[in-house]
Amino acid sequence: MAETDLYPPLQRLFESEGYVAIPQFSFVHPLFKKAEKYSPKTDLAAFRWNDCDEVEAVAVEVKPGSHTTSPLQGIPQGVTYQLLFPLAYVAAETREEDLDFSRGVLEGLKLGYISVSANHAQIVLQPRPSERTMKSDFHEMTRPAGVLVLMAQTFLKDKLAEDFACNAKSESFWLWTRQKDRVQLQFGIGEEFTYFSCYSDIKWVCGAVATRAEPGRIAALLNEIPPQYETQHTCDHVERTNTRKLDYECTGSEYCRFRHNAQEIGTAMQHVTQWCQEPRRLGTLSFCVKLWKRDRRITRQEAEERVLGVLEPMLQLRKHLNSLL
Repeated sequence: MAETDLYPPLQRLFESEGYVAIPQFSFVHPLFKKAEKYSPKTDLAAFRWNDCDEVEAVAVEVKPGSHTTSPLQGIPQGVTYQLLFPLAYVAAETREEDLDFSRGVLEGLKLGYISVSANHAQIVLQPRPSERTMKSDFHEMTRPAGVLVLMAQTFLKDKLAEDFACNAKSESFWLWTRQKDRVQLQFGIGEEFTYFSCYSDIKWVCGAVATRAEPGRIAALLNEIPPQYETQHTCDHVERTNTRKLDYECTGSEYCRFRHNAQEIGTAMQHVTQWCQEPRRLGTLSFCVKLWKRDRRITRQEAEERVLGVLEPMLQLRKHLNSLL
Protein backbone atom coordinates (compact mmCIF):
# COMPACT_ATOMS: atom_id res chain seq x y z
CA MET A 1 0.00 0.00 0.00
CA ALA A 2 1.30 3.47 -0.85
CA GLU A 3 2.17 5.77 2.02
CA THR A 4 -0.26 8.43 0.84
CA ASP A 5 -3.12 5.90 1.02
CA LEU A 6 -2.63 5.91 4.79
CA TYR A 7 -3.06 9.67 5.21
CA PRO A 8 -6.91 9.87 5.06
CA PRO A 9 -7.58 7.52 8.01
CA LEU A 10 -4.93 9.38 10.04
CA GLN A 11 -6.58 12.70 9.20
CA ARG A 12 -9.96 11.35 10.27
CA LEU A 13 -8.49 10.04 13.52
CA PHE A 14 -7.05 13.41 14.54
CA GLU A 15 -10.03 15.39 13.29
CA SER A 16 -12.29 13.23 15.46
CA GLU A 17 -10.23 14.46 18.43
CA GLY A 18 -10.64 18.13 17.52
CA TYR A 19 -7.43 18.70 15.56
CA VAL A 20 -6.92 20.35 12.20
CA ALA A 21 -4.80 17.72 10.44
CA ILE A 22 -2.67 18.52 7.39
CA PRO A 23 -0.78 15.90 5.38
CA GLN A 24 2.62 16.70 3.88
CA PHE A 25 3.07 19.72 6.11
CA SER A 26 6.24 21.42 4.90
CA PHE A 27 8.31 22.58 7.84
CA VAL A 28 11.77 23.39 6.54
CA HIS A 29 14.21 24.10 9.34
CA PRO A 30 18.04 24.30 9.46
CA LEU A 31 18.13 21.22 11.68
CA PHE A 32 16.13 19.27 9.11
CA LYS A 33 18.43 20.34 6.31
CA LYS A 34 21.38 18.73 8.05
CA ALA A 35 19.66 15.37 7.65
CA GLU A 36 19.40 15.69 3.88
CA LYS A 37 18.21 12.16 3.24
CA TYR A 38 15.07 12.85 5.26
CA SER A 39 12.15 14.79 3.84
CA PRO A 40 11.70 18.36 5.15
CA LYS A 41 7.97 17.64 5.32
CA THR A 42 6.17 16.01 8.19
CA ASP A 43 3.90 13.34 6.77
CA LEU A 44 1.10 14.78 8.89
CA ALA A 45 0.86 17.65 11.35
CA ALA A 46 -2.12 18.39 13.56
CA PHE A 47 -3.05 21.38 15.71
CA ARG A 48 -5.81 22.19 18.19
CA TRP A 49 -6.57 24.53 21.07
CA ASN A 50 -6.72 22.92 24.49
CA ASP A 51 -8.74 24.00 27.52
CA CYS A 52 -5.83 26.13 28.76
CA ASP A 53 -5.86 28.25 25.60
CA GLU A 54 -2.63 26.66 24.41
CA VAL A 55 -1.91 25.18 21.00
CA GLU A 56 -1.32 21.43 20.98
CA ALA A 57 0.86 20.37 18.06
CA VAL A 58 1.69 16.83 16.97
CA ALA A 59 3.60 15.38 14.02
CA VAL A 60 3.31 11.93 12.48
CA GLU A 61 5.81 9.95 10.43
CA VAL A 62 4.08 7.35 8.24
CA LYS A 63 5.70 4.12 7.06
CA PRO A 64 3.85 1.58 4.89
CA GLY A 65 4.39 -2.07 5.72
CA SER A 66 3.12 -4.49 8.34
CA HIS A 67 6.39 -6.16 9.33
CA THR A 68 7.39 -6.23 12.99
CA THR A 69 10.20 -3.79 12.25
CA SER A 70 8.20 -1.40 10.03
CA PRO A 71 7.64 1.09 12.89
CA LEU A 72 11.40 1.26 13.48
CA GLN A 73 11.89 2.72 10.00
CA GLY A 74 10.07 5.88 11.08
CA ILE A 75 12.19 6.54 14.16
CA PRO A 76 14.85 8.81 12.55
CA GLN A 77 12.18 11.18 11.26
CA GLY A 78 10.08 10.83 14.40
CA VAL A 79 12.84 11.95 16.74
CA THR A 80 13.63 14.81 14.34
CA TYR A 81 10.02 15.98 14.56
CA GLN A 82 10.36 15.99 18.36
CA LEU A 83 12.74 18.94 18.03
CA LEU A 84 9.87 21.20 16.91
CA PHE A 85 6.73 19.33 17.97
CA PRO A 86 6.12 18.42 21.64
CA LEU A 87 4.43 15.16 20.64
CA ALA A 88 5.36 12.86 17.74
CA TYR A 89 4.01 9.56 16.44
CA VAL A 90 5.16 6.85 14.08
CA ALA A 91 2.35 5.25 12.07
CA ALA A 92 2.60 1.92 10.23
CA GLU A 93 0.44 -1.00 9.18
CA THR A 94 1.90 -3.22 11.87
CA ARG A 95 -0.85 -4.43 14.20
CA GLU A 96 -0.60 -3.92 17.96
CA GLU A 97 -0.06 -7.63 18.65
CA ASP A 98 2.84 -7.71 16.17
CA LEU A 99 4.81 -4.79 17.58
CA ASP A 100 7.16 -7.05 19.50
CA PHE A 101 10.43 -5.28 20.42
CA SER A 102 9.45 -2.15 18.44
CA ARG A 103 7.17 -1.23 21.33
CA GLY A 104 10.04 -0.88 23.79
CA VAL A 105 12.11 1.21 21.40
CA LEU A 106 9.23 3.59 20.70
CA GLU A 107 8.37 3.92 24.37
CA GLY A 108 12.00 4.57 25.27
CA LEU A 109 12.15 7.43 22.77
CA LYS A 110 8.75 8.78 23.95
CA LEU A 111 7.28 8.31 20.49
CA GLY A 112 3.65 7.34 20.08
CA TYR A 113 2.51 4.63 17.71
CA ILE A 114 -0.56 4.44 15.46
CA SER A 115 -1.62 1.24 13.74
CA VAL A 116 -3.15 2.27 10.42
CA SER A 117 -4.78 0.58 7.46
CA ALA A 118 -6.54 1.91 4.38
CA ASN A 119 -9.79 2.42 6.30
CA HIS A 120 -8.87 2.68 9.96
CA ALA A 121 -6.33 4.19 12.33
CA GLN A 122 -5.92 3.43 16.04
CA ILE A 123 -3.58 4.92 18.61
CA VAL A 124 -1.68 2.07 20.25
CA LEU A 125 0.96 4.02 22.18
CA GLN A 126 0.50 7.56 23.44
CA PRO A 127 3.52 9.84 22.93
CA ARG A 128 5.10 11.69 25.80
CA PRO A 129 6.66 15.16 25.82
CA SER A 130 10.31 14.90 24.86
CA GLU A 131 13.22 16.74 26.39
CA ARG A 132 14.55 17.04 22.84
CA THR A 133 11.90 19.63 21.98
CA MET A 134 13.47 23.05 21.56
CA LYS A 135 11.01 25.24 23.44
CA SER A 136 12.22 28.50 21.95
CA ASP A 137 11.76 27.19 18.38
CA PHE A 138 8.36 25.80 19.28
CA HIS A 139 7.15 29.16 20.60
CA GLU A 140 8.75 31.16 17.79
CA MET A 141 7.73 28.95 14.87
CA THR A 142 5.57 25.90 15.53
CA ARG A 143 3.01 27.54 17.80
CA PRO A 144 2.51 30.66 15.62
CA ALA A 145 2.15 28.43 12.55
CA GLY A 146 -0.42 26.36 14.43
CA VAL A 147 -2.38 29.47 15.38
CA LEU A 148 -2.59 30.51 11.73
CA VAL A 149 -3.67 27.03 10.64
CA LEU A 150 -6.45 27.17 13.22
CA MET A 151 -7.44 30.68 12.14
CA ALA A 152 -7.61 29.59 8.49
CA GLN A 153 -9.78 26.63 9.44
CA THR A 154 -12.09 28.84 11.49
CA PHE A 155 -12.49 31.79 9.14
CA LEU A 156 -11.53 30.80 5.61
CA LYS A 157 -12.68 27.26 5.05
CA ASP A 158 -16.29 28.00 5.96
CA LYS A 159 -16.42 31.22 3.90
CA LEU A 160 -14.70 30.06 0.70
CA ALA A 161 -15.40 27.20 -1.65
CA GLU A 162 -11.67 26.50 -1.82
CA ASP A 163 -9.54 24.51 0.53
CA PHE A 164 -6.32 25.99 1.87
CA ALA A 165 -2.76 24.86 1.39
CA CYS A 166 0.14 25.28 3.79
CA ASN A 167 3.86 25.69 3.56
CA ALA A 168 6.46 26.71 6.11
CA LYS A 169 10.09 27.71 6.35
CA SER A 170 12.44 28.41 9.21
CA GLU A 171 12.19 32.19 8.79
CA SER A 172 8.65 32.48 7.50
CA PHE A 173 5.36 30.65 7.27
CA TRP A 174 2.43 31.05 4.98
CA LEU A 175 -0.79 29.37 3.99
CA TRP A 176 -3.13 30.36 1.26
CA THR A 177 -6.32 29.51 -0.58
CA ARG A 178 -5.55 26.79 -3.09
CA GLN A 179 -6.86 28.25 -6.35
CA LYS A 180 -3.49 29.42 -7.62
CA ASP A 181 -4.80 31.13 -10.77
CA ARG A 182 -6.46 33.85 -8.73
CA VAL A 183 -5.51 36.43 -6.12
CA GLN A 184 -4.96 34.51 -2.89
CA LEU A 185 -5.86 35.12 0.72
CA GLN A 186 -2.69 34.44 2.67
CA PHE A 187 -1.75 34.18 6.31
CA GLY A 188 1.95 34.53 6.99
CA ILE A 189 4.69 35.02 9.56
CA GLY A 190 7.43 37.45 8.67
CA GLU A 191 10.51 38.49 10.58
CA GLU A 192 8.55 40.69 13.00
CA PHE A 193 4.82 40.33 12.37
CA THR A 194 2.07 37.85 11.68
CA TYR A 195 0.04 39.13 8.77
CA PHE A 196 -3.02 38.60 6.59
CA SER A 197 -2.86 39.60 2.94
CA CYS A 198 -4.30 39.46 -0.55
CA TYR A 199 -1.41 38.24 -2.66
CA SER A 200 -0.39 36.91 -6.05
CA ASP A 201 2.89 35.98 -7.70
CA ILE A 202 1.32 34.56 -10.86
CA LYS A 203 2.46 36.67 -13.78
CA TRP A 204 -0.75 36.79 -15.82
CA VAL A 205 -2.84 37.44 -12.71
CA CYS A 206 -0.67 40.33 -11.53
CA GLY A 207 -0.47 41.76 -15.03
CA ALA A 208 -4.23 41.60 -15.56
CA VAL A 209 -5.05 43.12 -12.17
CA ALA A 210 -2.54 45.95 -12.60
CA THR A 211 -3.66 46.76 -16.15
CA ARG A 212 -7.39 46.82 -15.36
CA ALA A 213 -7.21 48.23 -11.83
CA GLU A 214 -9.27 51.24 -10.81
CA PRO A 215 -7.06 52.90 -8.17
CA GLY A 216 -9.94 54.82 -6.64
CA ARG A 217 -11.99 51.67 -6.13
CA ILE A 218 -9.06 49.80 -4.57
CA ALA A 219 -8.33 52.77 -2.29
CA ALA A 220 -11.96 52.79 -1.11
CA LEU A 221 -11.79 49.07 -0.27
CA LEU A 222 -8.48 49.47 1.58
CA ASN A 223 -9.94 52.31 3.61
CA GLU A 224 -12.51 49.86 4.99
CA ILE A 225 -9.68 48.28 7.00
CA PRO A 226 -10.06 49.56 10.59
CA PRO A 227 -7.49 52.26 11.41
CA GLN A 228 -6.07 50.36 14.39
CA TYR A 229 -4.49 47.86 11.97
CA GLU A 230 -1.08 48.67 10.55
CA THR A 231 -0.78 47.92 6.84
CA GLN A 232 2.09 47.37 4.43
CA HIS A 233 1.15 47.14 0.75
CA THR A 234 3.92 46.33 -1.72
CA CYS A 235 4.70 45.30 -5.26
CA ASP A 236 8.04 43.63 -5.90
CA HIS A 237 10.10 43.23 -9.05
CA VAL A 238 11.04 39.53 -9.11
CA GLU A 239 12.95 37.29 -11.49
CA ARG A 240 12.35 33.69 -12.50
CA THR A 241 15.21 31.62 -11.08
CA ASN A 242 14.30 28.18 -12.43
CA THR A 243 13.16 27.60 -16.00
CA ARG A 244 11.20 24.47 -15.07
CA LYS A 245 9.54 25.62 -11.88
CA LEU A 246 7.67 28.72 -10.75
CA ASP A 247 10.46 29.85 -8.43
CA TYR A 248 11.14 33.56 -8.14
CA GLU A 249 13.43 35.82 -6.17
CA CYS A 250 13.51 39.57 -5.73
CA THR A 251 15.88 41.36 -8.08
CA GLY A 252 16.92 43.47 -5.11
CA SER A 253 16.74 46.63 -7.15
CA GLU A 254 13.07 47.58 -7.34
CA TYR A 255 10.03 47.43 -5.15
CA CYS A 256 7.22 49.81 -4.39
CA ARG A 257 5.33 50.41 -1.16
CA PHE A 258 2.04 52.26 -1.32
CA ARG A 259 -0.65 53.57 1.00
CA HIS A 260 -4.44 53.79 0.85
CA ASN A 261 -4.68 56.53 -1.74
CA ALA A 262 -5.49 56.36 -5.42
CA GLN A 263 -2.37 58.16 -6.62
CA GLU A 264 0.09 55.80 -4.94
CA ILE A 265 -1.96 52.76 -5.92
CA GLY A 266 -1.99 53.95 -9.52
CA THR A 267 1.80 54.35 -9.51
CA ALA A 268 2.23 50.85 -8.06
CA MET A 269 -0.04 49.35 -10.72
CA GLN A 270 1.99 51.06 -13.45
CA HIS A 271 5.16 49.44 -12.07
CA VAL A 272 3.56 46.00 -11.99
CA THR A 273 2.23 46.39 -15.55
CA GLN A 274 5.70 47.30 -16.78
CA TRP A 275 7.46 44.51 -14.86
CA CYS A 276 5.03 41.87 -16.09
CA GLN A 277 5.93 42.73 -19.69
CA GLU A 278 9.57 41.74 -19.14
CA PRO A 279 10.73 38.20 -20.08
CA ARG A 280 11.23 35.91 -17.05
CA ARG A 281 10.28 38.72 -14.69
CA LEU A 282 7.11 40.04 -13.12
CA GLY A 283 5.74 42.31 -10.44
CA THR A 284 4.06 40.64 -7.47
CA LEU A 285 1.15 42.20 -5.59
CA SER A 286 0.62 42.15 -1.83
CA PHE A 287 -2.06 44.03 0.13
CA CYS A 288 -0.97 43.25 3.67
CA VAL A 289 -2.44 43.81 7.15
CA LYS A 290 -0.30 43.23 10.23
CA LEU A 291 -2.17 41.19 12.84
CA TRP A 292 0.19 40.90 15.82
CA LYS A 293 3.89 40.76 16.60
CA ARG A 294 5.54 37.47 15.82
CA ASP A 295 6.92 36.97 19.33
CA ARG A 296 3.57 37.65 21.01
CA ARG A 297 2.07 34.57 22.67
CA ILE A 298 -1.41 35.38 21.51
CA THR A 299 -4.48 33.71 22.99
CA ARG A 300 -7.28 32.14 21.00
CA GLN A 301 -9.72 34.95 21.77
CA GLU A 302 -7.21 37.66 20.85
CA ALA A 303 -6.28 35.93 17.59
CA GLU A 304 -9.89 35.42 16.55
CA GLU A 305 -10.79 39.03 17.36
CA ARG A 306 -7.87 40.38 15.35
CA VAL A 307 -8.63 38.22 12.30
CA LEU A 308 -12.37 38.84 12.47
CA GLY A 309 -11.81 42.60 12.61
CA VAL A 310 -10.19 42.63 9.18
CA LEU A 311 -11.70 39.56 7.53
CA GLU A 312 -14.62 41.14 5.69
CA PRO A 313 -12.62 44.03 4.13
CA MET A 314 -10.00 41.54 2.92
CA LEU A 315 -12.64 39.22 1.48
CA GLN A 316 -14.20 42.12 -0.40
CA LEU A 317 -10.81 43.29 -1.66
CA ARG A 318 -9.97 39.83 -2.94
CA LYS A 319 -13.38 39.51 -4.58
CA HIS A 320 -12.88 42.81 -6.40
CA LEU A 321 -9.33 42.00 -7.55
CA ASN A 322 -10.43 38.64 -8.93
CA SER A 323 -13.33 40.31 -10.74
CA LEU A 324 -10.70 42.08 -12.85
CA LEU A 325 -9.42 38.80 -14.31
